[in-house]
Amino acid sequence: MTHRKQSVSLLLSQLNHFNPTTRLKALNGLKEVLSNQGEKVDCVRVLQSSCKLMYDDDKEVRLVFLSTMKIPRVVDAVILFF
Repeated sequence: MTHRKQSVSLLLSQLNHFNPTTRLKALNGLKEVLSNQGEKVDCVRVLQSSCKLMYDDDKEVRLVFLSTMKIPRVVDAVILFF
């Protein structure tokens, strides 16, 4: 859960929103959750849902996506995923 009490499922669903600002907020929420080492998160599920954002029309969404992928536990999941 984020500090705004948003679940991972909600954040993942918001990654498909038509509004880039909503996608950005969802990515930032995921970054918060993924950075919290105490929280259990299925990183593979996050990868599957968010990989399409590397081709997003909005430059800022692409940049935040890339910064999210640099979180150590996500990097580990990427290595295992591929």
